[in-house]
Amino acid sequence: MEKSFIENALPTIADALANNLSNSRFHVIQQDGNGGTPFKFVLTELMDIFRDRMEGVASLKEKPE
Repeated sequence: MEKSFIENALPTIADALANNLSNSRFHVIQQDGNGGTPFKFVLTELMDIFRDRMEGVASLKEKPE
């Protein structure tokens, strides 16, 4: 499963990000020494979306039939 993700899904995600962010601009504001890179910002946002979607899948599995 991990190999499939790396070989199939990850390149698709990278292409989608590159296409969607190709003309975007954003500012990184550093506060209290805890600033981050633009890549870290995008990765954090993607992980939040992924967690939200996985919680939905997990709740479907928990429902009794």
